[in-house]
Amino acid sequence: MIPELQMTSTSSIHNYSSASSVTGTDTSLNPIILIEDDDTLLKAYINLLEDRIPEYELLTCNHGALGLKAVQEQRPSLVITDLRLPDIDGLQILSEATSRHPDVPIIVVSGFFGLDQIKDTIGSSGNITFISKPFDSKIFASYVETLLSTEADSTINGISLLNIIQMIAADQKSCYLELHDGEKSGVVSFTEGEVRFARTGEYRGTDAVMKISEWEAPMILIFNDRKTSKVNIYDVSTDTLSLQIVHHLDRINNTKKE
Repeated sequence: MIPELQMTSTSSIHNYSSASSVTGTDTSLNPIILIEDDDTLLKAYINLLEDRIPEYELLTCNHGALGLKAVQEQRPSLVITDLRLPDIDGLQILSEATSRHPDVPIIVVSGFFGLDQIKDTIGSSGNITFISKPFDSKIFASYVETLLSTEADSTINGISLLNIIQMIAADQKSCYLELHDGEKSGVVSFTEGEVRFARTGEYRGTDAVMKISEWEAPMILIFNDRKTSKVNIYDVSTDTLSLQIVHHLDRINNTKKE
């Protein structure tokens, strides 16, 4: 039996139940479904999100069954869930959420051992972002804000820049990437599969590509229709650039071993 939970006193935060109404601070926005069985962590989430994105209503679920019910009954802007829940398998929630809302981003936060294997099972493409516990609250908030604000055609997580460059080159695709790794961000632009522009912080061109390639698992937002006339990478083929990235990462790894 799914327990009935009472609403909290904050108008934009509701403990989810079959009787709860959805009346957020901005009724034009769909709510955020937050699924976490640890009460202390749930309160920390609420405090953080209420401070950073007060316009969104939070539907909080402290049981997996409630989370599953919310995913089935609501149209969310974002789903945040733990994988290890006391009553049902978190993978069941992921399956239901991706099936019912394939375009809705999902953040999976878990300290569950074997998260990498689960990522391999679910796949790295789509709108699922994985964050391991413990995590930095500022980094978590930046992920939430980015996912809610983006109008990207697709989102890829858990894949390196080298791999995405090779994939885009194979398709000879023209597109624009925004990459985020915690508080770091960068952009890379492609024309018919060739990298023609890159920037992160003070770095530009191939230097920026090398710097971004060091990020192990950035969040990558892909914009198919966004164009830039700027060019700062000339006469460097994707094959050559990929080889430069491999040599750059090898040098970094060798330095770490010394």
